[in-house]
Amino acid sequence: MRQDEIRLLKKAWEKAEPGRAERAKEMRQTFFQEGQGHDSSPPQTSGTEVKRTDTSPPPASLSTTDVSRDDELSVVPPTRASVNLVKPPDLTSFLRTTGSEPVLKTAALDEQRHLEKQTSLQQYRLSREKVQRWREEEENRRNQQKWDQMGMFGEMLISQADARARVNIPREAIRQRHLEEERVKQEKQEAEVLAKAEAEKATAPPSARKGKRK
Repeated sequence: MRQDEIRLLKKAWEKAEPGRAERAKEMRQTFFQEGQGHDSSPPQTSGTEVKRTDTSPPPASLSTTDVSRDDELSVVPPTRASVNLVKPPDLTSFLRTTGSEPVLKTAALDEQRHLEKQTSLQQYRLSREKVQRWREEEENRRNQQKWDQMGMFGEMLISQADARARVNIPREAIRQRHLEEERVKQEKQEAEVLAKAEAEKATAPPSARKGKRK
C-alpha cells in the first residue's frame, strides 16, 4: 500500500536522523503561516500524496511490522492558504525603454545618431592613442633607467678593479721582495754547506783519502 510505503520511508528517515519529522512539520507550518499573510484567499485542501525528493530506500532491517499505526507522522500535508505564495520577480532593471514618447525615425534623426556615434568613436580613439603614447613613454623611461643602472654598475666595477689594483701592486712588490730575500738566503746557505764540505775534504789525512780511493 502506498501510504504504508510512505510511512515506512518516514520511519526510516526519522530513525537515521532523529527529530527530522518534527522540524519539517514546524517549517511547513511557518511557511504556510507566512503565506497566509500575503494571500487571504480561502484555503485549498488537497488529498494528493506527498512527493518526497529523497528517494533513498529504507534500511533492510526495518519492516512494515515495525511501523505502528498510532505513529504521529502524517502522510497528508497540512492545508495552505494559496498556491501563489512566491512573489513575482522585479524585472524593471532588465527592461529597455527608448523614451516616454514615440519619435518618428527621419533622415535628420539618423544623421544625428550617426554624428553621436562618430563622436563617441573619435573620443575613444583619442583616449586609446593617449594611453598608447603613455605606455611607449613609460617603456622608454624604464629602458633608459636600465641603461643608466648598467652604466653605473660598470663604473662601480671599474672603480673596484682600480682600488683592488692599488692594493695588490704594493702587496705584490712586498711579496716579491720577501721571495728574493728567501732565495738569496737559501743560496747563501748552500754556498756555506759546499764551502764547509770542501774545507773538510782538504783537511782530511792522507790515509782517509787513500781508503776512500780503494
